[in-house]
Amino acid sequence: MHKGDLIFGTDGVRDKAGSGFLAPVEVERLARAAASVLKAPERFPRDFPWAAGGSGGNSARRWKVLIGRDTRESGPAIGAQMGGALRRSGFAVIDLGVIPTPGVAHLAAAEPEAILGVVVSASHNPAEYNGTKFLATTGAK
Repeated sequence: MHKGDLIFGTDGVRDKAGSGFLAPVEVERLARAAASVLKAPERFPRDFPWAAGGSGGNSARRWKVLIGRDTRESGPAIGAQMGGALRRSGFAVIDLGVIPTPGVAHLAAAEPEAILGVVVSASHNPAEYNGTKFLATTGAK
């Protein structure tokens, strides 16, 4: 990455799978950054309104991350990299497999122990690309 490069597009992180922002080391860094936010959700009351009561990410509940993906060949590897880093940060990770983005959003909102939904998808981009997007349980990206 070069100084000044933008990591987030209008809807998550996109790049060629396995390189740039989606190189394994970068996916790991992105997951660790997400974990640090998830461990202090009270700092983001609009996205994590349930954390306003003070228990935040330290509650015995709300430690699950749901990960879904589209049908791109690189999806399982990126999802596994993201999930592995989140597990190492103390989160339970549920692999939803192939599922559309609205399905991940719905399940993240419906699962009482979920703290985040992650989608591995590049939408309309060419097949060699992929991406990640994060969904709060409120549905916010």
